[in-house]
Amino acid sequence: MTVAVGSDAERTRKAAAVFAADSLPIHAICADMSDPAEINRVFEAVELQHGTVAVLVNAAGINFNRMIADVGVEDFDRLFRTNVRAAFFSSRTACERMIAASLAGRVVNITSGNYRYARPDAALYAATKSALEMLTRGFALEYGE
Repeated sequence: MTVAVGSDAERTRKAAAVFAADSLPIHAICADMSDPAEINRVFEAVELQHGTVAVLVNAAGINFNRMIADVGVEDFDRLFRTNVRAAFFSSRTACERMIAASLAGRVVNITSGNYRYARPDAALYAATKSALEMLTRGFALEYGE
């Protein structure tokens, strides 16, 4: 079973439609995955219907092109909340639940090549991708075999 989580009703509907178009069974849930309480709600709902998550794919990410001088606190927090915080808490939750279920599962983080280089108006986005790259390595060291 594939479970797709969208950040709002429209994104959730679109994700479900993509999988349905390929005739794949889909369970779509709307949730803010940067909120640890919402993450727990999603994992509990999935486990009740389908069992422990065996594969987690963190694919959410946002970007905007803005020079460093033009980045505000809300912009900064939004990018890190979506691109890093959500993946961190989702991954930790998935790993802990996999361990509790004695399940050798997988966590896949979708990042980009932007973690390797800098370009004007993309420093903050590149920083979030660098953070996700390092978190991926850290999770592999602490939870992987």
